[in-house]
Amino acid sequence: MMSKFYEKYQQSLKSAELRRVKVTYLDGFEGFVLEENENGAVVYIVSAPSDPGYENSMMSVDPDQYEPIDQAEPTLSALDMIKQVSIEYLANKGLTICEDPSIGKTIMECPCSTCVESTLRDLGLVDSEILEIFKQVI
Repeated sequence: MMSKFYEKYQQSLKSAELRRVKVTYLDGFEGFVLEENENGAVVYIVSAPSDPGYENSMMSVDPDQYEPIDQAEPTLSALDMIKQVSIEYLANKGLTICEDPSIGKTIMECPCSTCVESTLRDLGLVDSEILEIFKQVI
């Protein structure tokens, strides 16, 4: 489960006027620029890693190793997309999230895709259904 501090921290990062970048040599790594030097290299805080162990880590990359992300079009991490598609799938299947909001909250608080998968299994989904959800994201 996410702590209240972590939730507040993530909300603050998303609402800040920080430039977002995507690291080109590490698939799936995105973050917010904290510092940029005269050569164009940046120090950024990882907000959407493909490896959850790197979330909230500070990393430094050279100018040819990152590209800016269009601020007008927010992007979701793969994990957030899996969570969103999972909730939509459950709603379409008839497990309405409105009747039990804790289901949606539980899925949204999952720290990794394995946790989402386990939660979906606990809700009665079988391998083929879970695979279908993950395929929509990949």
